[in-house]
Amino acid sequence: MNDESVLNEYSQLVNDLVNTKRELSRINAALIEKEHFLSRILEISPSILYIINLKTRKIEYTNRFMPALLGYTEEDLPGTIAIPDSLIHKDDLEVLDRHYAALREAQDTDILEFEFRAAHKSGQTSWMHCRESIFARDELNIPQKAVGVIEDITSRKMREHKLFEESTKDVLTNLLNRRGFFLFSSSLMTRCVAMSQSCALFYMDIDNFKMINDKFGHGEGDEALKALADIMRNTFRTSDLVARLGGDEFVVLMPDVDENTIAIIQKRFQKKIDEFALISLHPWSLSVSVGVAFQKSGQILPVSELLKIADENMYRNKNSIQNTHNQP
Repeated sequence: MNDESVLNEYSQLVNDLVNTKRELSRINAALIEKEHFLSRILEISPSILYIINLKTRKIEYTNRFMPALLGYTEEDLPGTIAIPDSLIHKDDLEVLDRHYAALREAQDTDILEFEFRAAHKSGQTSWMHCRESIFARDELNIPQKAVGVIEDITSRKMREHKLFEESTKDVLTNLLNRRGFFLFSSSLMTRCVAMSQSCALFYMDIDNFKMINDKFGHGEGDEALKALADIMRNTFRTSDLVARLGGDEFVVLMPDVDENTIAIIQKRFQKKIDEFALISLHPWSLSVSVGVAFQKSGQILPVSELLKIADENMYRNKNSIQNTHNQP
């Protein structure tokens, strides 16, 4: 090989090295640009972005919105952050446990979601929506880390709660409406059966309610409805479901009561009706007919059947009183 050939090979090698260096510089610059781009995305995202160690349940990385959304400063959160202690409301820890049990069985392409209440530094709570996916596994293919996104959904939850309340509350009396009663009574009855508790259903209406509306106007009729609702609130327990089914028909579902308690409640209710009559300045008198259906522990009757029984008992009592008044 002559000197010219050696020189050519050397020159080609230098060119290859220069080109390789340029390519490496270009790749490195592109990586730096991408890293900078991802870093900026992480920092300007309005969501909490983080990486969590699934074994320790500690956050190993989070963007600046973790402290911003929860009221903490960087000084408050040194090093890693323990999820249960710092973020999750104590009543939602079970939700978190179920989530991590599912995450351990998840595939890398799975995205698992759950909602929880976050404990704010001020003591308030915020509703959060979390999405997590497996980020790294060990040599045994066991998930070790997950990447996650947390969004504040407090405003949405507040709107949902307001809409739910509006759909289950009676506007005039502020009691549960028909929809609300049947919605909550189902779970209450299920709990009574599961705990072998007896329960009672009170069904009532205002005597001569049509006459009040016809003679004194619907405004006074509304006042009669609100007066009865107030008496019911002051008579029954906070654990009881008190509702206006519609018109002048009201209902109360009482869990965990016996027949002796029912009698006491009926006397208390009538006493409050009598007390109202003594202080009322309205041109009408308030009289209420009541029917009761009792379900002993061990019985399983649907709410609709209890309503039917209580309704029949109410009209039986109403007719009995009218017959007594009509006797010479």
